[in-house]
Order: sequence, then structure tokens, then C-alpha cells
Amino acid sequence: MCSLHLLATALCAASALIAGRAPRPRHSSVRRVVAAADARTEEEAGHLLGFGDPTHEPSTLQRIDAACAARADALSADALAALEAKVEALDAELGAPIDVVARLNADASGSTVAVAAEFKRASPSKGPINVDADIAGVARTYASAGAALISVLTEPEHFRGSLEDLETARRAAQRESGDDARPAMLRKDFVSREAQILEARAHGADAVLLIVACLERTQLAELVAFCRRSSIEPLVEVHTEAEMDVALATPGVKLIGINNRNLHTFQLDMGTTSRLVEHAGPFAG
Repeated sequence: MCSLHLLATALCAASALIAGRAPRPRHSSVRRVVAAADARTEEEAGHLLGFGDPTHEPSTLQRIDAACAARADALSADALAALEAKVEALDAELGAPIDVVARLNADASGSTVAVAAEFKRASPSKGPINVDADIAGVARTYASAGAALISVLTEPEHFRGSLEDLETARRAAQRESGDDARPAMLRKDFVSREAQILEARAHGADAVLLIVACLERTQLAELVAFCRRSSIEPLVEVHTEAEMDVALATPGVKLIGINNRNLHTFQLDMGTTSRLVEHAGPFAG
């Protein structure tokens, strides 16, 4: 198992091998993944906060996720086409995404620890952290220090991030480390739409975060499949045993991230990782 610890998060490889990459879909295949509320079942959505409770008030996480989904849904066909063209251009200039699982496992071999480093300007719980930080300088520092993965927050309202931050970090880290040794780049955001995955590819990401607490089972499965077709690695984040079960049951999942923080309440429990790794049993090995 490959374990990375940063900001109370652990990433574990659920499989040692990356599947072959299929051709990337054109923008016309980008769909909006929306499940009808009245068709939801406990099997499909029982792990979601508030399921079955008509009086439930959305948590901060759920409100942020809904806003991110609305921005993605507002993208026009022309905007999606422009993103697809940008993917092609960026791949031609900087190279295709790297094999994220192999990159993490290579750094975690023997006695070496693979490190994931994060860039965050602000957060809902802490407020402004370092809003004016130089993302290029930070990414170069992370790369020169040997980070295996750089996570970049791109949500604009609560985290003050941007897709431009992601692309700037990719370019800076690649210049620092070279094409063959650069860190993998993760878009850390609230992703529930295929268009957001296309955005991540168009701005240099090798991986994209999918938070199980925000996604129904079918949504997660469809987004993971779209990631596979788009040559980008889905990192599936969990916080509870129920969410771990959903992640493990989803075809195509190779990376599972355990967040020690409950994103609904912002409460931190450092025992979460060990508890969920034990719950995963042989799948975590």
C-alpha cells in the first residue's frame, strides 16, 4: 500500500496497475450528471448527508458543491469545444498526463515516502490563509523538494483558487523537475460534472478529486468512467465506512483518499485513516 500523509489526508493505491488509456472523448460526449431526486434509493444515495430527511438543510460542503455544479452546467457548447481544443494544445506543448499511481508507488518504494503537497489560498473553516501567494514559486519549491503530487485548490469563492493556478503550477513544476520527473498534478475541487473533468485536463491536471460525500453511486461510476476515457486519474475521497464501501464497489477506482476531516462539520478525527484502512481490509493492501 502506498500511504501519503498531508493535511490529515491519506492516499492509498487500491490497485498496483493502471489500466490502458482509451482515446479521449470529444466535447460532444460531455454530459451533465444529474440524478432525479425523486428516483434516489438508499442503495444509490444512502451515504449522503440528509438522505431521506425532508427537513435537511444543506451543509456548507453541499452548498459549495451545488454552486460548483451550477457553474459547470452554465458552460456553453462553444466553451466545451474550446476546452477540448485546449486539451489538445496543452498536451502537444507539455505532454500527456503522467501515470499517477506509478508516480506515487515509485516514490513510496523501499524506505522512501511519497509526499503529496497542497496549495490552498483560503478555506471555509480558516478563512484567508495566503491569498496572494505566488503559486509558481510554491510549485517550484514543492517540485525541488521531491513532492510526488501537487494538489491545487481551484474553487474560486471559498478557497480563492482558480484553474489558472493549476496550469501555472503544472508549468512551474515541470520546468523545475523536467518532463520525466515532475510531480503529478491534482485538481482539488468539488467535481460532479464531466465538464469539470475536461476543465482539469485543459489546465494540466493528471488527476481530479471526486468526493464520495457529494456524489451518488451512479454519478461516481459515470465520472470515474469519464476520467478513464479522458486520460486523467480519479482520486476518490472518503471519510466514512459507508463512503469507503461505495468507493471500493465502483469499477475503475485505483486511488482512494481518506480525509480525516468531516467536510460537513469541519471536525477533525485523526483516527479516521487507520479505521477506514482496517475497514477496507485486503483491498487496502
